[in-house]
Amino acid sequence: MSESNDYSDSNWQPDYNYQQARATYTADAKRSYAEAERKGTQDWDLLPESITTPAEFAFLLAYDVTNSMSTWPVTIRSKAIFLDHEVRTMYLSEDTDMAFCAFGDAHKGERYPLQVRPFVRGKREHELKLGELVHTELGGGNVHESSELAALYFARNVHVPNQRRKPIVVIITDEMPFEQISVAMARDSARVTLDKPIKTKAVFEELMRKCSVYVILKPYGEAFYQPEITKTWEDLVGKDRIAMLPDEHRSVDVIFGILGHYSDKVAAFKAEIESRQTPDQVRVVYAALQNIFANSVSDGRSIMHGMNDEGSDVGSL
Repeated sequence: MSESNDYSDSNWQPDYNYQQARATYTADAKRSYAEAERKGTQDWDLLPESITTPAEFAFLLAYDVTNSMSTWPVTIRSKAIFLDHEVRTMYLSEDTDMAFCAFGDAHKGERYPLQVRPFVRGKREHELKLGELVHTELGGGNVHESSELAALYFARNVHVPNQRRKPIVVIITDEMPFEQISVAMARDSARVTLDKPIKTKAVFEELMRKCSVYVILKPYGEAFYQPEITKTWEDLVGKDRIAMLPDEHRSVDVIFGILGHYSDKVAAFKAEIESRQTPDQVRVVYAALQNIFANSVSDGRSIMHGMNDEGSDVGSL
């Protein structure tokens, strides 16, 4: 779905107008917080106890909706229908469900620090569930956001009993997670009961045993902090799981590349994007994916069952 006037949109849905959708979603995002407040929407209204899908493939997309992300969330939403189409017809299978998650900064007392919508598929359901997410545009300017809460929720409260491969998780943010989750924070903001605080490193280790995890990093506004942010994520998921991306308009193209890596369809991904996007756009995407593509083996096809904290197989998630 090139934004260039020289390149036509994908023929996936000829009547879909990206620019019109973007304008609509921008307006929706700007009023979503006020509307949620007016309706009396509570934090747990947007955070079910758990989510489950009977589908054979599951894709969870979590993105930062704080102020520093600017218009990235709107861009992602504007292309989510295209993403759903390609996920089901090119990379995984028709029996694929997606779940969307938005996170902010729970340490700043945000009303909706973690939002998770149930698994869905198809244009109508995607638009409905994406429209329920509140764009807080808050955050604390402390170089941390609460992505660790999303990871904990995914590890403990997402169930995919009929999975054929490890569920895929993509996190999009420009900041690093907090180092630890308290018992109260887990209970109140992720609906997870803990006996004691848990380190974020342990949370991601647990999540990566159950899911194939990737991170798309938007450059942070103050370059001074970028090395620390990048190093933190490398320690959590590995350098070969991170895409450094400066252009929000290529975010979904990078997700396609991640899906190509996960499903062993990198060659098909390259052929598709090179037929659809400009050479400059393709270069941006390939640069972002270089570390992921350097790892030629995806764990998406490895253990198809969940494991407990000791690494023992405990059956499907």
